[in-house]
Amino acid sequence: MSVIVNIRKALDGIDRFASSSLIAYGEWRNIRKKSGLINSVVLTKAQEQEIDSFYKEYYGKSIDKSWHRLYQSYTGIFRHDYFPEILFSTKLEPILNPRREAEVFGDKNLLPLLFGSTHNVHIPWTFL
Repeated sequence: MSVIVNIRKALDGIDRFASSSLIAYGEWRNIRKKSGLINSVVLTKAQEQEIDSFYKEYYGKSIDKSWHRLYQSYTGIFRHDYFPEILFSTKLEPILNPRREAEVFGDKNLLPLLFGSTHNVHIPWTFL
């Protein structure tokens, strides 16, 4: 039985890695399409150091500052604590919204089975 469990864990790890890699690739492609906006913002050395020290303290390493420049081009405001989309979609979102659970809760046909006996939860009727 432990062989099957180990194989499942290995396949799950491969799946998570592949998914994260594809998402990261898409994020990098999207941000590169916005290079005009990114290049319109130049960060000062002090701002870059502020970003680096913030992310080294809370993330453990420096990050690419393209997202900070992009967000600043939208808002006109510099913030060292902007949360880059690539960290959100590849690190935070998979933790807060695991794909396996999201697939289960995304299937509306399972709602009556999961929450049918819960009071004050209104669930649409399933006809088919």
